Amino acid sequence: MRHFARIWAMLALLLLGIQCGALSAVGAEPPASAKLIPDKNWKQSVRGLYWNTGLKGKERWGAQGQLEIEANKRGSAISAKGKLSGAFTRPAWKLLINHKEVARASNGEFTLRIDVIGPKSFIFVSAVGPKGELEEQRFILDFPGYKPWLEAQKDFFNKRYFLSASGGLSFLFYEEPLTPKLNQLGLTAKLSYTYLLAPPRLDFGFTGYLTAMPLTTSIPGKNARFLGLNVRLGYVLPMVEDPWRLSLMSGVYYTTMIVPDDEFGFSNLMGPQLFPVLRRTLPNGDSISGYFKFSPVGNGIWLETLQNREIAVGLSFTQRTSMWRSISYAVDLADLSLTIDGVSTRSRSASFSVGFSW
Repeated sequence: MRHFARIWAMLALLLLGIQCGALSAVGAEPPASAKLIPDKNWKQSVRGLYWNTGLKGKERWGAQGQLEIEANKRGSAISAKGKLSGAFTRPAWKLLINHKEVARASNGEFTLRIDVIGPKSFIFVSAVGPKGELEEQRFILDFPGYKPWLEAQKDFFNKRYFLSASGGLSFLFYEEPLTPKLNQLGLTAKLSYTYLLAPPRLDFGFTGYLTAMPLTTSIPGKNARFLGLNVRLGYVLPMVEDPWRLSLMSGVYYTTMIVPDDEFGFSNLMGPQLFPVLRRTLPNGDSISGYFKFSPVGNGIWLETLQNREIAVGLSFTQRTSMWRSISYAVDLADLSLTIDGVSTRSRSASFSVGFSW
């Protein structure tokens, strides 16, 4: 068992190292962008209008602008939104873009999102003066990579597998008769894999976690590591519609403690589990999810009572950072309580982690 745990720990730390390298690469991948260019065939112009060029320094504002392209998903439809910022320096005038008035800050700056409908389209800008004066200008929204970008977005939203590796801090509070209470801070590594067996209704999930490195302990010279494995099969309820997703999962849970000389703790506990997960996908591909887990456990496959159980809850936010990658931030709380051979033990933990998904 100890040999298996060491191998698992080495694998987890290796994947975390890969994760750190991939995270540094995420920042180097620029977001999809498009340009806003004055239409030379349009004879009029709007004086005092400047666009954010996406550059730093004196060239930040100019006649041309740059848009960051974001995915927008509603139901099964995927479209593109362009994030655009600029400044209109005539405070007494109203500014309209595509016939809608634009709200501006006191210095004239504004930010808005507009629809991007193809590789090349037009937007109209109007300025209305205090005496009814009118100035109009047409701009070309140039996004030559629109079609491959849209196909890549469809692949992302329709992909069938999700793999993630994460690491973070775990606070442990362990109680057992005839043993001092153990309060411990440690580093925890976690691996997760989800595959959509029969989308959109049936999926499969695997999760494993390990206390990779105890940092502090309340018992001098003593520490504990925890290993847990979850295998689950889930059914997505059809009455919960997109962008919400409710999956009812059940499967098998295994957990054990790794303690020097086996002085305290439990080993080789397993049992069934109920694991509902609720997720809300945001229009740009980010998501918020929460789960609840109830798992009765016992020695081997035999369950003597439902009072030997683990209850856990968790909440996470997943931020899409590039076409295929995302970063997740999660908090997990777990409470394991059991009585075996007349000995009652309780283990409570709180974990805070950052993970990388692809």
